[in-house]
Amino acid sequence: MPAIFINGCNQFQEILKLIGTLPPHNWLVSNLDCFDCFGWDGCEKWANETMILTEEEFRKDIMLRNPWFIWGAFSAITIEHTKEEIYSYELPWLENPYYMSSMIIPQHPLAFLEISVFDGCYTIVSSKDKKIIEPLYLMQGDVHDEESSNQRMNAELRRIQDILRAMVPDVLPEIANEVQWKCWHALFRERIGNVFDSILKCEVEKWYEHITKSAYKCNTTFWDPYTQ
Repeated sequence: MPAIFINGCNQFQEILKLIGTLPPHNWLVSNLDCFDCFGWDGCEKWANETMILTEEEFRKDIMLRNPWFIWGAFSAITIEHTKEEIYSYELPWLENPYYMSSMIIPQHPLAFLEISVFDGCYTIVSSKDKKIIEPLYLMQGDVHDEESSNQRMNAELRRIQDILRAMVPDVLPEIANEVQWKCWHALFRERIGNVFDSILKCEVEKWYEHITKSAYKCNTTFWDPYTQ
């Protein structure tokens, strides 16, 4: 399924303009943190963390104010689904490693489109129909296919894990997680082109030794690239 990464903040107006006309729908808003929730007519609702708005209500405020969203998942759900049905499913969760997956679809099972805003810095737009979001590639700046980016990242993480597990077959998951991210950020994140195995092996050895021989606090959540 397609997903597009858009760098930058406060771009909701342009996103909605480019997406254009959609099937009749309502918007499930969840995980909301809106900076612009006071001082204007109708602003009070944007102080809520979760709500359902009609397309007319939603688009009116976006086009009027272009609110600055810090966090928020905005799920477009066709109008035949009731509020009770929508809320019967687990709501989208933004601080979720799911967004590092090699395949990204709207988190809410009933949504055909989902716009997710992260920390006021970037947006990921996913859809069950790639034609809906393809116009977003016309936006200025860093706009790219997030699934392709994640597929490459997960392949790079698997290379790191292959080397680490050859060295330490019974490595603890939390240590494996820290090593893979330290190495990935050091060698792959900003690099254009590939990394030689010899260089990668040295980096893996360096970080494994640093993490295991110091009072290093590991993140307990292991992102397993082999599942991707």
